[in-house]
Amino acid sequence: MSSPSHQIREFSVLLPVYAGETSENLEKCMDSIAASTCLPQQVVVVEDGPLPAELHRAIDAYHGILPLDNVRLRQNVGLADALNAGLQECECDTVARCDADDINRADRFQRQIDVLNSHAEIGIVGSDTTEFDAEGGTWRAGRRLPVSPDALAKFARMRNPLNHPTIMYRRSVILSVGGYPNFHGLEDYALWVRCLLRGVKIMNIPEPLVHMRTGSSQFSRRRGLRYARAELALARSFYESGFLDLSGYLFFLASRIPIRMLPAPLVALVYRSALR
Repeated sequence: MSSPSHQIREFSVLLPVYAGETSENLEKCMDSIAASTCLPQQVVVVEDGPLPAELHRAIDAYHGILPLDNVRLRQNVGLADALNAGLQECECDTVARCDADDINRADRFQRQIDVLNSHAEIGIVGSDTTEFDAEGGTWRAGRRLPVSPDALAKFARMRNPLNHPTIMYRRSVILSVGGYPNFHGLEDYALWVRCLLRGVKIMNIPEPLVHMRTGSSQFSRRRGLRYARAELALARSFYESGFLDLSGYLFFLASRIPIRMLPAPLVALVYRSALR
């Protein structure tokens, strides 16, 4: 364990919003940020393309509650480009990622700042999650991950080693590897591997600090030919970079691409059982 010479006291929140989100979900997310035991210096809301009036009203209502900075993109550019645009506007080197439909535990940000202050070698820290089924109204255990940098680096050769909506990272680290690459639905996984290849250490807090909203539409988005192509491109990039050897590359393809071609109910079953 080592302590950085400069202790983190301020951080930015990076929050993308697109037209498909609901104002109710966004308000719950904003409320959870405002109720945090450690408040952000800045909340960068990236409007990924035109938003309906109700979302604009929801965002405007929090200008007196949270230190919001709006980044308005003229058209929907997708998550990777939206996050890269938002990163450019973050004033703090420490950045917490939030999704507009998730709820953050009150102590989330403080717990992650404590890790970064205590471990100068850690560039990215995430956490486990719980999941809220918006359609069934039930809570369930979410995605639990290894904890240590070594265990996560090994895990990354088979599966995404971090839960993206739980992440807090050092902005300088993310910019040093070129930011988020464009891999449909897999941009975060590609980014973590880019970081690992540069020697960046990642860590996970084995507690559910974020409550993630799920539903059938989420699993529908995780299937189809476009997603399968993204998996293929991601695997190829891992192999060409040396992150995966040939056997790892073939196993990666065989274990992931068939899932993308399953019907949505089966994709949900796989995610909620085998991938948890």
